[in-house]
Amino acid sequence: MSVSVTAAAAERKRLALLGVAVLLAVVLMLSYRLATDAPTPPATQADLPDVGPVPEFDAIADVEQMKQAFFDFLLPVIEAQNQWIEDNRYYLLDLRARMQAQESPDRRDKAHLEALAERYRVELEDPPTIDDLDELLLRVDIVPPSLALAQAAAESGWGRSRFALEGNNLFGEWCFREGCGMMPARRRAGARHEVTLFESVSDAVDSYFRNLNSHPAYGPMRALRAEARNDNGMVMGTDLVDGLEMYSERRGAYLEELRTMIRVNHLTRFDMAEAEGVLDSAAVTAPGAARD
Repeated sequence: MSVSVTAAAAERKRLALLGVAVLLAVVLMLSYRLATDAPTPPATQADLPDVGPVPEFDAIADVEQMKQAFFDFLLPVIEAQNQWIEDNRYYLLDLRARMQAQESPDRRDKAHLEALAERYRVELEDPPTIDDLDELLLRVDIVPPSLALAQAAAESGWGRSRFALEGNNLFGEWCFREGCGMMPARRRAGARHEVTLFESVSDAVDSYFRNLNSHPAYGPMRALRAEARNDNGMVMGTDLVDGLEMYSERRGAYLEELRTMIRVNHLTRFDMAEAEGVLDSAAVTAPGAARD
């Protein structure tokens, strides 16, 4: 009898050890999958280089040298912002593919989606849907360097305006709370806006990107960008200019200034360099990006 009991106990121990081994193998397999297949969600805030305050570009007598110094100063921050966006876009495309394969977002996915949704003004379903990801993909996308550089040059007078030098504001952004920024010298009667004061150029670039990618006024720009991706997977600054009519009270004259700025300064060369590093060419149809 004692031999039978001992044998039964040994069998239970063997089965228990086998169960532990199987469980460990499953855990290792899942860990391997997470480490190799599913990208780690990028940080929800871009890590931009600290380039310091805006230099005194008007101290450079030669106009072409001044322009080149302006590009050299600002381009690394723009490229870093776009790289962060591309990392997030790659993550969203991977998650979209996983959801199409009937895999539900885990807690880590949901937390990252919520952070992106808050940043880009998207309301998520509970649980998040593929339509939610498509809306995010309309917004989590690059701003071509040519367009960012042209707007910075136009809005700040090549970094020489008072708002650029005193407030790091290179993109002419406004705020609407009393004391939030600097008072324009020629603000029209009844207007309440001020020109936003930024602690750094990096903050100004981050705000500009978030503004273009989330504000309802620039839905047309986002739709044009999605169309460009649908056509050839590449996004050029000249593709998007027509979607920025609401950026300036000058409307069409402002758009023409941007086109001229891009053409005369050969800024498309920066878009071509950027395109070589784009991580995806997936087409996401824009069913009315200006649905805000």
